[in-house]
Amino acid sequence: MKDNDLLWRAERACLDAWPAETEAAQLGWLLRHSGGPTRRPNSLNPTRSAAHECGALIDAADAFYTARGQRPIFRLPKIGPDIGKELDKAGYGGEEGWSLTLLAEEITVPPDTPCHKVSLSPAPSQDWIASRHTLSGTLPEDQPFYNRMLTLIRGPVCFAALEVESVPCAQAYGTIQQGLLVLESVVTDATCRNKGYGRAVVGALLGWGKKMGAEAACLQVVAGNDPALALYARLGFSKTLYGYHYRRKENAPAQ
Repeated sequence: MKDNDLLWRAERACLDAWPAETEAAQLGWLLRHSGGPTRRPNSLNPTRSAAHECGALIDAADAFYTARGQRPIFRLPKIGPDIGKELDKAGYGGEEGWSLTLLAEEITVPPDTPCHKVSLSPAPSQDWIASRHTLSGTLPEDQPFYNRMLTLIRGPVCFAALEVESVPCAQAYGTIQQGLLVLESVVTDATCRNKGYGRAVVGALLGWGKKMGAEAACLQVVAGNDPALALYARLGFSKTLYGYHYRRKENAPAQ
């Protein structure tokens, strides 16, 4: 497979692993909306055929998101067109940090990963959902958006959790999209870190994905999250496919 094919395949897989309630195509871009605080399902995302001339796209974004009570947000992966100058003129704010898309070209589960301690399920239990919100610190008013997103995932999915003495310590979910295992919602309780629990949860999902026939694994992580990056590197996520950032409309368009 050509590298460019893999990049766009991983991009689509990661979008489908966190689906939006509404998705419309415009000039090779996907206008996504779900409500809630998460930017990925509430932003414009380029496809492989994304237009570089974006005046009409910016107008369409204004109409689409204004009708839904949201300021437009562009998600800008490095593999897409560079439209930064156009967004400057249209009153968009600066870059909102960077995240990375990482790839494990071969799915391997280290032999010392205590996957036997991890429970796996094809559907999220109410306990799993409640623990996710507790571990992530999700505000009560934002929880319904995440809960709804989980019901929109299509394709094989697996929910992993690790408890110690009936106390949730780490969890995540994985789904196979575009033939790739995508890992999402990886979280470890602050009091349980550096004990191998996050490694165990991710390792268990890697084992599940391999059994399901996934060709490789990918995930997205904040660029400055050094503990997570170190964990993923130890689990085989050694290739950075591309970075991305967001830009949100803030000001009136320049005259």
